[in-house]
Amino acid sequence: MLLGLHGVLLAVDAVARGASPAAVLVPFWSRDERTIDILAFYALVVLGFLAYDRRLRHERWLALHRVIGLLFLAGTFHAAMEPGTIHEYEPLRTWIVILLLVGATAWTYRVVFFLRLGPRYPYQVESAVPHGAQTVDLIMRPLERRMMYEPGTFVFIRVPSFKGMERELHPFSISSSPLERNLRVSIRQIGDFTKRISFLSLGEDNPDFWKARRPGRMHPVSTLRSADVDVYGPFGGFTPHRFQQYRRMVWVGAGIGITPFLGMLAFERSTLDLRQIRLYYMVHSAEEAVYDEEIRKSRSRASFSIDYVLWLTGDQGHLTAARIAADVGRGDYAVMLCGSMPFVAAFARQFRDLGLPPNRIIAEELQFRGAPGAPVAPEPPERA
Repeated sequence: MLLGLHGVLLAVDAVARGASPAAVLVPFWSRDERTIDILAFYALVVLGFLAYDRRLRHERWLALHRVIGLLFLAGTFHAAMEPGTIHEYEPLRTWIVILLLVGATAWTYRVVFFLRLGPRYPYQVESAVPHGAQTVDLIMRPLERRMMYEPGTFVFIRVPSFKGMERELHPFSISSSPLERNLRVSIRQIGDFTKRISFLSLGEDNPDFWKARRPGRMHPVSTLRSADVDVYGPFGGFTPHRFQQYRRMVWVGAGIGITPFLGMLAFERSTLDLRQIRLYYMVHSAEEAVYDEEIRKSRSRASFSIDYVLWLTGDQGHLTAARIAADVGRGDYAVMLCGSMPFVAAFARQFRDLGLPPNRIIAEELQFRGAPGAPVAPEPPERA
């Protein structure tokens, strides 16, 4: 939007100078204006629209954003060197140069060096547990030192043996407790990478995978090296540790958004902290509530206070913040929300309208791309 406004202001300035606006909007119109700048302007506009095109495959979307990083650096360099307001005011030009250096360092680290220098932990897939509803748990054991993390955080996973996807990093929420040696991520299989990752437990070409694929059945780890994965992390601030001052908490997980709460629940159960938790698991039908049994077993062994509600929207309608507030009652409490972007935005707004301060709401959005409605994209990213 700022880029478009930039073009409009240049056209207005041209008119004020008595020139034709086509001189700054149409390439090859005038020799006085640089055609390369005009072409670059339209190229950036096209890339901006493509960045929100949900038809793009995840891999191409990532490649596009790497290109946009380079264009950001080129544009910043152009702004720093080109005669004009920035060039004339030294404090402003110094700030732009600093921005250029920081951006170049960040882009180079993220795109070129992150795979080698990032917080990488080698793991091996030990088992895969399909749960139905296109959901599978990937359980990994550390090959060297295990990763230390807070409950509720997420990691990026890379599988070097995947041809054509060797450098791809895909984010998943951790659904295991930090006290456990093995690392578990819960995956909804909606993209090429997530559908392929299930084969790591038996070997990608093993036909017995489909014979053994039954909900709740564990697949023994393969001896193939393809089961080796690189885990990068942990990342994120979606953790109950941010709300240590509140004894009462409300956790709301929609669909696969329940996964970070599984790790939190396991961790809270193993501590002596007296915290009151009310957990809502929102799904459309009972068949989609693949973690309902696990939550109920954890709840029965818990030494802390927890109220668990399985909310089936197909039977009970939409859950609202007002209904949750009525269940919780008065007093200080904090809310943690995890789900799709529309879900998080709607519930955060509802809780704010009820008077809950924004600093008592932590939201985790499960999409790294797209606008509201991204869950229905053909190939959305496999977060969580």
